[in-house]
Amino acid sequence: MAVKDLVAMLDIDIARKSPLLAEFLAKSGAGQRFSPMDGQEAKCAVITPSAVYLSPISLATLRRRLEAGYTDPQAAAGGDAGAEGEE
Repeated sequence: MAVKDLVAMLDIDIARKSPLLAEFLAKSGAGQRFSPMDGQEAKCAVITPSAVYLSPISLATLRRRLEAGYTDPQAAAGGDAGAEGEE
């Protein structure tokens, strides 16, 4: 995913405590695609214009990777069209 496609990243625990954010996440499931979690607990929701991705990676870790220009090795090898570090 390219950084330009990132709308928001939300901590799941905080989102669940907010009635508005909890409602958004619940309703976005009807028209948005959720990424498979393979049985792992979601720690963060990554929101793009076309999808809501649930991630087992914490918001703090995702933020650090974004700030450091982290690129997924699979994406760099041609596995994904865009890398997180792109702008």
